Amino acid sequence: MERIHAAQEALRAAEEELKTAVAEALKRGGSIAETAKAAGLSTNTVQRRGRERGWPTKAQREEWDRPRREREELYEKLGLTEAVRLLSEQGLDVKPRREP
Repeated sequence: MERIHAAQEALRAAEEELKTAVAEALKRGGSIAETAKAAGLSTNTVQRRGRERGWPTKAQREEWDRPRREREELYEKLGLTEAVRLLSEQGLDVKPRREP
């Protein structure tokens, strides 16, 4: 029985190490898909384990939010904020055109 208990404890320790390694990979900028593949986990599990251990970091959140903030600032500068709001209220999806 002692061997079984020791093996169970080793399994718990290994699971904790995997959770920590997954979170650290995400915090270092690894992709969810690559991390999931390397760990043999689903992408949902990878995201959950990352969130449980402080991912995304504050710096990552700020970096990911930057394009949205810049777009909002540009819309405001060009006076488009109100137009986009009115069109959205009418159920029209307003997306910027891509240059050819």
